[in-house]
Amino acid sequence: MKNIKSKELDVKTVRLPQKMEGFLLKKSPSWFKNWQDRYFVLENRKLKYYKGKDVEVPQGVINFDHLDCEVVKVSDDRFNIQVPNRVFEFKAESSQLGAQWVEEMKRHIE
Repeated sequence: MKNIKSKELDVKTVRLPQKMEGFLLKKSPSWFKNWQDRYFVLENRKLKYYKGKDVEVPQGVINFDHLDCEVVKVSDDRFNIQVPNRVFEFKAESSQLGAQWVEEMKRHIE
């Protein structure tokens, strides 16, 4: 019988992007720049936002497959998505939620 030595593989655990949803404040692009409460769904490399949780048609969609974009943490609970010709500004309910949104969006963008 032959001795067969097994080689240990250096396997890194890679976590795939997960679906995330919930309310965030989004700064209006209008001249008044007020904060709007929106329901967001992050899934399949898209960020969709709705006027409410039970609304079927989104107000807007940021498709990470079609845009060169970057997520930038502004403060503990605030972050931006920078796309060509626009900056989307967001505010989470807490610093923990803000960090979760930023981390998950970065996974969807990669």
